[in-house]
Amino acid sequence: MDNNKIYGIGIFALLLSFVLDEFIWIPRHAAVDYVFQSVFNFLTLTVLFFAVAIVFLYKDQKARAIMPLLFSGAATIIITVAIKLAVMRVRPDATGIIGGVFFMYSFPSLHAAFAFSALPMLNQKFRKVKWFWIVFAVTIAFSRLYFNVHYLSDVIAGGLLGYFIGDIILKLSEKK
Repeated sequence: MDNNKIYGIGIFALLLSFVLDEFIWIPRHAAVDYVFQSVFNFLTLTVLFFAVAIVFLYKDQKARAIMPLLFSGAATIIITVAIKLAVMRVRPDATGIIGGVFFMYSFPSLHAAFAFSALPMLNQKFRKVKWFWIVFAVTIAFSRLYFNVHYLSDVIAGGLLGYFIGDIILKLSEKK
């Protein structure tokens, strides 16, 4: 699927998600809680998603892609936090949220943005395992809905923003 279709579907899904935000409810289970809390916290996400990707890139003689991948992740964090501070949308359930001021805000989802920012690069460099990366990123995004710390629109906006940043950085790195 080309990026124009991805962006078109993403924007349509984002617009629709604003209507559905208040209606999304996902039942919870202790075992699923444990898995999601263990695997999808931000530190683990960083290590699993980016460190594993860097190892793959290095081992496959694709080390030139490491810096754009790291830059994509860093740019995504900075831009997402800036948007959070500008929009200041309160989370659906802010109880138990600890950390700085921007952790109190939900739009867009930093987890989703960060995970999706790696997809353009990884899709190009590792076509054989692209579905693994996609499923992993979608599962990360789903975990934010599951824990009720984000609205559906937060997650879709985060995923779309992250993918867009990763795509832009990939295109810029190819021009070099």
